[in-house]
Amino acid sequence: MIMKYTPSEAELILGERIQRLRIERELSCMDLARKIKRRESDIIKYEKGEIVPLSILEKIAEELSTPIRKKVIRRLGNLRNKYELTEEENQELIDIYNEILEDDEEYEYE
Repeated sequence: MIMKYTPSEAELILGERIQRLRIERELSCMDLARKIKRRESDIIKYEKGEIVPLSILEKIAEELSTPIRKKVIRRLGNLRNKYELTEEENQELIDIYNEILEDDEEYEYE
């Protein structure tokens, strides 16, 4: 039996932020995909909440002019490697995603 992937709240928030910033920068899914050498379908999946590999997340953040600090990447990797997150860890993951994809606007998910 194949289990269907259900995105976490944090992954859904990340996907929404990627999509919002991409649109604000007037990039299509195809434009962003070409810039990071991925398929358009990958970008669509990420925006719908599929887990974005850390190396790809770094590329997306760079293309969206929101570079990620290495310390943040390490902590993000540690959280993602856990089988199950506590409520506090899930909130920390959301906070990290908010920090990664900050822009000039004061726009935060709760």
